[in-house]
Amino acid sequence: MVGWRPWWPKPRPKPHDTAAEFNPVLLIPGIGGSILNAISNDGKKKERIWVRLYNADQEFRTKLWSKYNPETGKTESLDRESHIEVPDDNHGLYSCDILDPDVSVPVDVVCYYHHMVVEMRQWGFKDGESLFGFGYDFRQSNRLPETLERLRARLEAIVAATGRRVDVVTHSMGGLLFKSLAALHPADVKRLVRKWVAIAAPFRGAPGFIMDTLLTGVEFLKGWQKSLFISKWTMHQLMVECPSVYELMADYDFHWGGNKPELRVVRRRPGDNKVQGAQEGRDGGGAACGGGDAEGGGESESESGSESGSSSDSASSSGEASSVADTLSLSGGGSPERAAGEGAKETLLGGGVKEGLLGEGVVEQRFTHLPDILDAMDRALQDNKIEVNGRTVPLPFNRDIVRWADETRRIWAKARLPPSVDFYTIYGTGLDTPFHSQYGSPKDPLNDLPDILHSDATFDCVHGDGTVPIESALADGFPARFRVGVPGAEHRELLRLPRVFSLLHFFLEVKGKDPLYDPLSDFVIVPRPPKGVLEGGGEEEEEEEDECQVGLMQGKRGGDAEEGRGVGDEKGGCTVGVRVEVAGQAVQAVVCESEAGKGTVRVSLTSISPSPDRAEVSCCFGIC
Repeated sequence: MVGWRPWWPKPRPKPHDTAAEFNPVLLIPGIGGSILNAISNDGKKKERIWVRLYNADQEFRTKLWSKYNPETGKTESLDRESHIEVPDDNHGLYSCDILDPDVSVPVDVVCYYHHMVVEMRQWGFKDGESLFGFGYDFRQSNRLPETLERLRARLEAIVAATGRRVDVVTHSMGGLLFKSLAALHPADVKRLVRKWVAIAAPFRGAPGFIMDTLLTGVEFLKGWQKSLFISKWTMHQLMVECPSVYELMADYDFHWGGNKPELRVVRRRPGDNKVQGAQEGRDGGGAACGGGDAEGGGESESESGSESGSSSDSASSSGEASSVADTLSLSGGGSPERAAGEGAKETLLGGGVKEGLLGEGVVEQRFTHLPDILDAMDRALQDNKIEVNGRTVPLPFNRDIVRWADETRRIWAKARLPPSVDFYTIYGTGLDTPFHSQYGSPKDPLNDLPDILHSDATFDCVHGDGTVPIESALADGFPARFRVGVPGAEHRELLRLPRVFSLLHFFLEVKGKDPLYDPLSDFVIVPRPPKGVLEGGGEEEEEEEDECQVGLMQGKRGGDAEEGRGVGDEKGGCTVGVRVEVAGQAVQAVVCESEAGKGTVRVSLTSISPSPDRAEVSCCFGIC
């Protein structure tokens, strides 16, 4: 009888279990995206080595430098008093959220998954209930059994705790780690995983950046060296012994759209003795391939230490062929060929090494075949070494790791996803992305290949996210539900863009899939009511069946929407995925023509209903 009084406490509603609304998500970072701690062997001392802003370079050299062990397939720390571990705090999220938790104000350079984690928490995800992370020692191979077993165990634990299969989100090299799991443990992936969203995964490598990483280290994790106070040289000495980096080299078995990635070196023309030897070969009417004079053996770039002259396959009466500089053959095979364009002078040295004369005393060598590129890298790094605790440790280009990485790529080529696992990929587009790497220039040529280590690279670029070419990001080898490019998105910036969050929200079906959101255009497509309804007027004449009214609304992940514009580029072309209604029937459409600036797009409509009818209509959009 007293329950009516306003001050009487009412029964509290039972708390709503929001975790039950979400499928569990596991975040896997890429290279450099996990905190690494150095733990003393007696377990009494622990300090963060990656990432730290104080005394970073010295601690990096002391605790993180390593040497590859071909017997175990692991790179092992040179510091004998400690070992490297990845923290597993906060259900694995701590290691891949803010990489230096000591910074008072998180800055982008140390925020890895931080922005995405904050966004997902706003959606309702909870740490340890529906949101998890997986950090790992990114120096190691992506197929290292220890790492894959930890990943499998993490998935097992999540499924056991939630009763649901896991949605996996990877970034960059994290996609290759998960691909290794799919290749080597397909039954576990089928049993434990529901979806996989790969963001900026270099499925066929990152040619320009990784080439430069192994030769100089300067461009590894673009911009991080200066921000994290780690020198170019210090970073290089770590990278040259990391199996994971070798596994990110360009895949030369892949059919790249144009030429395969090249290593280009602009250097001073070899001495007169070599030119004389080449001239003698030409005078004899034949090409000297792989068996020429061995004079100047210190300059040789071949594994055998021999050098060969080469000539044009046809010399003009004016003696044009003799003006082509002859230098060193890496492969010693095949006959030299003339490949001259207008005013160009180019010689094909044995195999896939081309040489062109750029000016007086300066030549450009282009290494186009993988064996020749590896030989050149051998020569460039042959004297590379470090001093550790008073002992000299040679760190040349590591052919043992090359063989390990080759086997890794063969394993990846056999990877298959079970039909029960939905696959999605998000990649960046529209940014210059290094492809061919060049060292030296006509104004500042190198003297020899080892000079590469002290030079800065220039690149011939293709389209991508600034690190991973589009071709590589799309060459996953799996049937995908969606592959979506994000214009102007830089490699790590993809992890903090609202556009990517919208896609992720849609792919993961957070609180159900929004039927009006179109992931290809990032628009919510809302059919407009008849004109009379909008104006509150009377009956209007019926629209013809081959005409449509389409409302384009900027996607807001199921929330409020606002008027939007077409998705285009600087050249004015637009690509829009459309969902419309024609005569009350739902249809889908894609743009087949666009006239930028005229506000008109011709689209091809395909009926969703059993009727296979197609129609060509003109729809008026707000076009860029």
